[in-house]
Amino acid sequence: SSLVDLWNEAILEESKFLHPVPVRQSPEVVGRCLVGLVRPCLLVPPNLSEQFSQKEIHLIFLHEIAHLRRHDLWLNGLLETVRTVHWFNPVVGWVLRRWREDREEACDVHALSAGSTDRLLYGRILLKCLGAGSTAEAGLAAVSWSGGSSAAPHSLVHRIRSIARFRPERRTWIVGVCTLLSVGL
Repeated sequence: SSLVDLWNEAILEESKFLHPVPVRQSPEVVGRCLVGLVRPCLLVPPNLSEQFSQKEIHLIFLHEIAHLRRHDLWLNGLLETVRTVHWFNPVVGWVLRRWREDREEACDVHALSAGSTDRLLYGRILLKCLGAGSTAEAGLAAVSWSGGSSAAPHSLVHRIRSIARFRPERRTWIVGVCTLLSVGL
């Protein structure tokens, strides 16, 4: 129940353009994830509050809220449709992998931009999520890595370096526009 309170508190902080989204515990998920296009909900493992402090959970929730604000569930559905149609095209696969990496970094920026977020704590959360799974693949899924484990370290190192270099005053919208243009092309 305290997870629901933390989620609702984070949603209230980010109330601009957000509808209420329920949080549900499920033993079927390794990490937290948003599901559902029409009625989205946040799925979390039952032991989330045992793995993370309330402050860490709040930051995790801010990251997930960024996915909601960016409408990533809908965009992901659209891009997976493109992947299905263009299954034979390696460029489409590469662009979608890059989009996923950029999407996660954009959500990191959103969470880091909220108030006085500690970059070191946020980076530790990412590493903690990586170690949260019982297998290497489960840990990679917990940090939203969809590629193979051999390619994950490069992307995760880049993401952690971005967190370390984060400055609230930087203009991140330029990166978002460039990413959108590259995906469009």
